[in-house]
Amino acid sequence: MQRWVLIPRPWRVFNGTFRRCFSSQAVVQHITVPCASSGSITVSLHNVSESDRQSTTPLLIWVPPVSPCTKYGLQPRGVLPSWLRRYPTAVIHYRWPRLSSAPAKQTSPATTGDSENLDRRGEADSGVLSPLCWPVPIHDVLSGYSWIIENLAPASLARRDVYVCGSYLGAGLAAALALTESHAHQPMAIRGLIAYNGIFDWTTFLPDHPNNRSLLVPQNSKGFGSFQQFKDLLPALFRSPADLFDPFASPCLFFHSAPLLVPPDFDQGLLPPPSTPPRRNKSAGLLDLSSMSKAIDKLSQTAISPTDATDDPLAKLAGANAEMPSAPVLKAPRKGYLAFPPRWSTLKIPETLLLYENPLSSDADCLATGPKTVKSPKTKLRARRENSFEHQAAELATSMWRSVDKIELKERRKWDDQFEDWDTEAEMRVQLAEVNAMDASKRPLDSINDSDAGVSQEGQEVVTEWLQKRMRMTDL
Repeated sequence: MQRWVLIPRPWRVFNGTFRRCFSSQAVVQHITVPCASSGSITVSLHNVSESDRQSTTPLLIWVPPVSPCTKYGLQPRGVLPSWLRRYPTAVIHYRWPRLSSAPAKQTSPATTGDSENLDRRGEADSGVLSPLCWPVPIHDVLSGYSWIIENLAPASLARRDVYVCGSYLGAGLAAALALTESHAHQPMAIRGLIAYNGIFDWTTFLPDHPNNRSLLVPQNSKGFGSFQQFKDLLPALFRSPADLFDPFASPCLFFHSAPLLVPPDFDQGLLPPPSTPPRRNKSAGLLDLSSMSKAIDKLSQTAISPTDATDDPLAKLAGANAEMPSAPVLKAPRKGYLAFPPRWSTLKIPETLLLYENPLSSDADCLATGPKTVKSPKTKLRARRENSFEHQAAELATSMWRSVDKIELKERRKWDDQFEDWDTEAEMRVQLAEVNAMDASKRPLDSINDSDAGVSQEGQEVVTEWLQKRMRMTDL
């Protein structure tokens, strides 16, 4: 007697399967996948025919740098980056608002202040957030991944490796997906991650973050174009600052807690501004005591009345303290490290390649020095306080290195006597690389095209070399 009745899920295929002339992107198929939250997304299959759906060939999942979705509907593009077209690839078209995707609406004077948030609001005067804000993007990515696992897994529990790749907004989503779906013992699961210019800790944009409070000189608002744009898009991408503390939005928070409190607004902190340290004389290296001496002179010139001299100072002090209300003193929490992956889970830190652009490097420097080598944890990273793509990638890499050394290898030492690469396993699995920056005109998010996905030429070469060693696709 059959206990369960299998009901097919309502996947819908549209646009059929077509071939493009004079293109290496031979087979493209678009599939509509319903999401648990609301609505549906599109999963595009490139170089995956009907006969290849249950193949054991490694599969690549591409998470685009920006969402193709606007408030006027989902508009997925069928173009895959040129440097990925040789691989069987599934593209997950997630939904996230884009401020520059639609023309601005005419608003009344009463709603002029809300005009900047039109892409995250259904109507400016309704005050109701549209369903495009966080956490809808990660729900879309997880729904698309679930469809891929259910429909592209090989028969008879054969093994099929999956690698996920993303850039810019897609890099953070790809990292969250890889860290939570890299089950080592499952036949089909994520084995590797490639992230390019990603944001892995959104809380670093908040004023109370220790990195921002420790800066003596404010950051230049006209810095690296696409990175600065991430901060400007915070109110459109997230409903409130509390969403930035979600580990799926900030994958670094899988490994440690946030060293700050949740603020009431994206631009307003809870802690008082840090006190300015005494200035130093640049020539002599001495403290500038001019302001301090002026304060002492002012106190010495203050006259003391006879009444004050005869009064009991202890009584006056007690009365002043009684009249002054006691206000709670807010203190930032310390960063606490977390055990991730959990010891009881089957998750494993996947092979990872974290790429970031250095805005100070140029094409001339790249041609003169050649391709940059991948950094190792033994190499001392530059102590840069300011927020940047390098800082984001280094923070995630350091957390993953620590997890491999302190959790995975520590447990493995108890039973594995034949393993020898104890000192190099972390750096071999999680690699950090710097690549030259693209032309300044291509840095803004709204100017990213489909052919390169905002990845520089050097970055494309590094990614291609990394994939060829793992996907075994050299014969294509």
